Amino acid sequence: MKFFRFFKKEKREFKNIGPQDELSKVLNGEENSKDIVTKDIALQIPSLKGGISFIADLVSSLEIKFYKEIDGKVESVDDYRLNLLNKESGDTLNSFHIKHALVRDFILYGNAYLYVNKYRNNIKSLHYVDAKKVSILPNYDPIFKDGKILVNGKYYDTYEFVIFTQNTLDGLSGEGLLSENSNLLELTYNTLAFSSDNIAAGGIKRGVVKSAHKLGEEAMNALKKAWSSLYNRNVNKSSAIILNDGLDFHELSQTSTELEILNTRKNNDLDILSILKIPASVMNGTASNDQYNNFIKSTIIPLLEQLADAFNKTLLLETEKEEGCFFAFDTRDLLKGNVKERFETYKVAIESGIMTPNECRYQENLDAIEGMDIIKMSLGHIIYNTETKELYTPNTGEIISGNSTLFSTSKEVNEDGNKIA
Repeated sequence: MKFFRFFKKEKREFKNIGPQDELSKVLNGEENSKDIVTKDIALQIPSLKGGISFIADLVSSLEIKFYKEIDGKVESVDDYRLNLLNKESGDTLNSFHIKHALVRDFILYGNAYLYVNKYRNNIKSLHYVDAKKVSILPNYDPIFKDGKILVNGKYYDTYEFVIFTQNTLDGLSGEGLLSENSNLLELTYNTLAFSSDNIAAGGIKRGVVKSAHKLGEEAMNALKKAWSSLYNRNVNKSSAIILNDGLDFHELSQTSTELEILNTRKNNDLDILSILKIPASVMNGTASNDQYNNFIKSTIIPLLEQLADAFNKTLLLETEKEEGCFFAFDTRDLLKGNVKERFETYKVAIESGIMTPNECRYQENLDAIEGMDIIKMSLGHIIYNTETKELYTPNTGEIISGNSTLFSTSKEVNEDGNKIA
């Protein structure tokens, strides 16, 4: 029954690709093939698949926060849209999968799209749209750039989508690895296909058959069929060829390409990691803290900034933009060093009066302790309470009120904080 074919495991094989494939598609009237290396083919390359997943997993695991200026301070506040961005998107994909898909499309295609389902000014849900299902119709005005977005035969305005692009000239569509680095991806894939074919053939070496006399058509066809079966990956490898009298097999020497195939694969992998801006040491887990932090700052942070800008452009109301509201990724955990380095940093920050103990605890996701919103100051050390605005000198027991100015005191003291005789 056809129903049970649904459970049959799909079998994929490596197949060499090249310019002739694109030509044949055009001549046969098949779908347009702008990129010889498609997404499905590219993701069969282990280094590319692993690199994209590594970046996308990092980005998708980060929480998005909503910030607003309150009394001259920028503070993180709650907002109903955070649930759509961090938990339930309203789509069949949850927020993690949506962010993962956006980053993957951004890297491969150079553009990613998220439809914003609105009712008036309220956002009801967010929906990921496959970049291959989207067509852009620009207005071709080099100054006042705009356009329409076509999905499944329906036109949409650009403000209905969160548009995430790179290497773009109009902000609506861009260029990714599939178009900008197609030669490298084609070379890497064909190298994998070459290795796969050799392994599938059981390591049988290439050669030629020499005949002492001319073979008839029937004998020639039988020899070709047997030889093709020997190298065919789908044929039982226990098969063998029996050469009749007068036939000799002469092995061909390996080419330089065959001898260097392992090094070629390693170099291809390094090249792919290079275009993804991922150090090999980060991928194999041998990177130092400095190397990892440099990777975060040069690769992940710019990606987060671009994604946050795209969210801010579409998800914020104009009044919110004027008030200085914005969405941003919480990157505290990304740049944390080891425990010893972090706590030494906190010690310096507390002793120099830059941070309060509770602020340091917040960085470690710990609950605040009542009475620890204090800043150490000089005079070895006087304590400043940020909530009551009072200065306290432990060695004298004096409390100095700072309601009007820093040294507006409840007792008569000089500018050094000492009593006036």
